[in-house]
Amino acid sequence: MFKRKRFCCQENQKQTSNTQKDSTSQPVGISGDKPFPITSAKEGTTVRLYKIEGGHQVKRRLTVIGFLENEPVRVIKKSYFGPLVLEVKGSRFAVGRGEAEKILVRNA
Repeated sequence: MFKRKRFCCQENQKQTSNTQKDSTSQPVGISGDKPFPITSAKEGTTVRLYKIEGGHQVKRRLTVIGFLENEPVRVIKKSYFGPLVLEVKGSRFAVGRGEAEKILVRNA
């Protein structure tokens, strides 16, 4: 009886590990047309703005400086900590990491 339970557990582990491999074969958000935070984009890439999540102040500030829907945005500088330097319509802006997390983009 002990061996049978062990066998069942091993079989379940194999099934779950196979499904995990299938679901993680592609990086989440970065591939395809799924929106992802701009903080996940690589330095030097150009992406298209999808949506700004957040409060009224964040949306207002970003739209005033040029972050509009379907507008191409280029990631100039991205470090592990600190602000991101983004280029929109030929102008460069430093955007804090907290605000940048609220900017959803898609691949261009």
